Amino acid sequence: ENGEVLFLLKDYRNAAVVLFDLVEDPELKADPKYHDAVYFHAESLFQDGNKSAARIYFNRLVKDRVSRHLTPSILRLIEIAGSQGQFAEVNAAFEQYKVATGGRIPPQVDYFYAKSLIQGGDYKQALVRLQRPSSEGSYRHQSIYAQGVALAASGQLRAAADKFDSLLKFVPSTDAQKELRELTHLARGRVYYELGEIAASIDAYQSINHRSTRFDEMLF
Repeated sequence: ENGEVLFLLKDYRNAAVVLFDLVEDPELKADPKYHDAVYFHAESLFQDGNKSAARIYFNRLVKDRVSRHLTPSILRLIEIAGSQGQFAEVNAAFEQYKVATGGRIPPQVDYFYAKSLIQGGDYKQALVRLQRPSSEGSYRHQSIYAQGVALAASGQLRAAADKFDSLLKFVPSTDAQKELRELTHLARGRVYYELGEIAASIDAYQSINHRSTRFDEMLF
């Protein structure tokens, strides 16, 4: 309980220290709260910047098929491996997750897995994984943007432009959505420039708010 309290207080370093003895005690593995302790320990390590150690415990939760911690654990594993360029480990973690969930993959997980596939250059498989989240769920717009990125990176510029253009149809309301809109304008500008459609490129760049953090990226 002390470890959980420290975690909730965002004292992640001390939470990780307190929880370590609990999660490594074989006699506690039968305790109903054991896997909760493992999750808090893993997340504490992650938040404290010790991602390599955190991965060990997130993997434990996936391998033990702890349903209440499966999705947040796989998302962290994908994030950690992707940030370290260890794309084979991303794929291995995803396959473990598929087995643990009986193949029932939430759109959110498909989206983050696809992002890591794009980082690793597997644009074809990324587009496959993005099919469902781009049509349903809370990550629909981000997934459409990711489709555009994958298409552009694989040389399908016209298809990419169509994806980015489609994102102009929704009205952003949250900060995250407004950021996505700015990224979309930037991507459209670059794609239309590559297509030789300079007027459309200029129009896209001019749509970027001059107060935007993306404003300085207009010229490349």
